[in-house]
Amino acid sequence: MAGDGGAATHEALDYDVSGVVRIRVTGGAAADIALTTRLFGAPQPAAGQPDLTVRFAAELKAVGLRYLGLNSAAFTDDDFYLLGPKSGRIDARIPFATLGHPSEIECRSGLGFVPLLFDAISLTCMRKGFVALHGSAFVHDGAGILVVGWEKGGKTETLLAFANHGAHYVGDEIVMLSADGRTMFGIPVPISIWDWNFDQIPTLLPPLSPRKRLLLGVVRGLVAAREWHHGGREARTIVTRALDALIKPLREKLRMWVLPTRLFTGRICRGVARVDKVILSVSHDQADVTVAPCDPLEVARRMRASNERERTRLLDLYRAFRFAFPDRRNELLDSIDERQGALLRQALTGKQAFLVRHPYPVPFEPLYQQITSLCGARREPAVTAGA
Repeated sequence: MAGDGGAATHEALDYDVSGVVRIRVTGGAAADIALTTRLFGAPQPAAGQPDLTVRFAAELKAVGLRYLGLNSAAFTDDDFYLLGPKSGRIDARIPFATLGHPSEIECRSGLGFVPLLFDAISLTCMRKGFVALHGSAFVHDGAGILVVGWEKGGKTETLLAFANHGAHYVGDEIVMLSADGRTMFGIPVPISIWDWNFDQIPTLLPPLSPRKRLLLGVVRGLVAAREWHHGGREARTIVTRALDALIKPLREKLRMWVLPTRLFTGRICRGVARVDKVILSVSHDQADVTVAPCDPLEVARRMRASNERERTRLLDLYRAFRFAFPDRRNELLDSIDERQGALLRQALTGKQAFLVRHPYPVPFEPLYQQITSLCGARREPAVTAGA
């Protein structure tokens, strides 16, 4: 079994995730508690049975480790562990057989994240009749809008475009949709902002440091040089490839991770919100933004494929667990494709759905103008619990 280890810790605290999932944190140092509080809001004294317990320890130790890959995973006769990809130290003990049911993840203190935390929450939500979607969600003029799609499909950009016009944040990256399709909620994880977004949301972003302003100027100069050289050529040249190789790492340095509370000051939906419209967002090779009605079951079919991609790492680790413990299974993970497919069909049947096509990078204002006609005001608020 994993060993404890030791710095000053806090008493057990409970976090409520939109009234659906209760997470208990024990043994956390100040930084661990701050992390979970940023994600889930103010903690409460522990009470009742939690859906998931996260126990922090200064160091995790185990005797007789057998390794699965290089700095990836390991196991003993009793337990399964995740290792730090660079350090090779034990980062977490994961109870794969019970994940999604009441269980405990043991995590090394100070990591800055809890491995597979959101996967555990998603499985718990699935057991309770919710399906996790790779998407964004917000409330605008009283209407709850769910935006889904593939990676780089413009989901976060749609959220930010509406943030410019006073929308309330529900979720980004991970949005939980109820099986009846009526409600949704999210977890306020940091939002990724790229340099091409800076000019489109200037009033929402924190001021750029002098160093970042200088770096931004360099990147924009390189991009302009690249576009001038490339001109109308169909293929990349040696020069454009060299410029691309310079631009990519510099852009990564400019990338910001901003908490939703900073971008949506006073406009965070902590509870569940009603789902009025569903948008399937796709980038295309045209310069315009188009919006058209679409079959909600087409959205369900496509998002089933998107969900399968999003859980690739989880299922790879589950296969490693099955290799380590052939006699142990998790029925939620074994049936996850069928369960999520059924939940998606049930949730989206009869919903008002639209296909939005846009260029990438996304022009925020044209995107907002094209979509906003779908988001008419309602008499009753779309937020049904919390604020």
